[in-house]
Amino acid sequence: DSSNKFLSQEEYYSILSKSKYIINFIRSPNNKIHFTCRSLQAIALGCIVLEPKHSYLGKDLLVKNLDYLEYSSINSLLEVINLNEEKNLINVIHLRKKLKNLYVENNIWKNCFNN
Repeated sequence: DSSNKFLSQEEYYSILSKSKYIINFIRSPNNKIHFTCRSLQAIALGCIVLEPKHSYLGKDLLVKNLDYLEYSSINSLLEVINLNEEKNLINVIHLRKKLKNLYVENNIWKNCFNN
């Protein structure tokens, strides 16, 4: 039974809601960048998102170093986290309100697919 290999939605959201940071890897095995909802789900649940360069989040959607943190390599992840811990770059409460506005008032999917 393959269902035992995956978390249920409830378990997934519970883990995300208890996490401070998530690292999003968006490259597929064919080396193309894919848009996934994981980052947006994590933001909605109060996580700080670490996105690789060339993420869809930066395409007229969210602002780097204000709404999410960008890393350039696996080695740079710790530097980015430390920088945020020192300077508190990401305001999670403000970001959750901004995300809600993107969904409710600005039709987020229109912004994603028109770019």
